[in-house]
Amino acid sequence: MCASIGLALGLAAAPAGAATPALDGSALGARIVGALTKVQSFRLEMSGPIGSGVAGSMTFEVPTKRLRLVMANSSTVSETISADGKLYTRVNGGAWSVQTIAATDSSDPGLVQSMLDATRTRALPDRTEDGLTLGVVEITLAPAVGAPHTAVQAAMTCTYDKSTYLLRTCANGYISEAFTGWNDPTNAIVVPTLSARP
Repeated sequence: MCASIGLALGLAAAPAGAATPALDGSALGARIVGALTKVQSFRLEMSGPIGSGVAGSMTFEVPTKRLRLVMANSSTVSETISADGKLYTRVNGGAWSVQTIAATDSSDPGLVQSMLDATRTRALPDRTEDGLTLGVVEITLAPAVGAPHTAVQAAMTCTYDKSTYLLRTCANGYISEAFTGWNDPTNAIVVPTLSARP
């Protein structure tokens, strides 16, 4: 979801004869964004290119706007929790550090959702995977708050459930994302308790 990632080419093509979605890009984008705002929580499993060793998981609590991000890269595992105006971080299970989140900080999941601008979507032909017909859409993410005007805007090709409009996967040639755990009670994000300084 980094704004510096460019448009990827050569993603899996739709099967021959696949029907083009009836909704135009803007209307489809509005339904996808609307579906996200109605759920209580979800997880986003991320992986980098094969052999990169980069993998991560992001958990969203929609009503509370809490976010938990765990990223693994080689021997380092970093964990970040954004909750109630604070940003908690730790590395390799160490002590938590905390700082106040600026009002324009894009770690706020509410702002992350707002990057899915419905006017920046383009409907693509449906795709069949494992016997299921999935909708396909190209989403160009809006720039993160505070990003320079020259920042490359990331475009991702995503699949979605045609009955619920919930996203299933997104990819752009560099990073792959799978949406899962919709409204799973285990998504509850626990805010770290920091020990008082002596």
